[in-house]
Amino acid sequence: MRQNKSGLIIMILVIIVVLLLAIVAYALLIKPGFDKYIFEKQREMYNQGVSDTITFMFSEIQQKGYTQIFANNQTLILAPVQVEQPTE
Repeated sequence: MRQNKSGLIIMILVIIVVLLLAIVAYALLIKPGFDKYIFEKQREMYNQGVSDTITFMFSEIQQKGYTQIFANNQTLILAPVQVEQPTE
């Protein structure tokens, strides 16, 4: 009976140690790698969004001659400007 109880306690302690090692491995190895992957994908999608927006604005300026940017309750109109060189 005594030996059976000791074996059970040792088994429980082994399970606790394995769980603690799994938690430490997750906190130190898996989560930082996963967070880095997520951050890189977010940055990649942000850059793609900026590129798509600029491409859309340029194509709209070429088609219509202007484009509008809405911010809060204001509208910014972008249009190409032809600057003439002064003649002497």
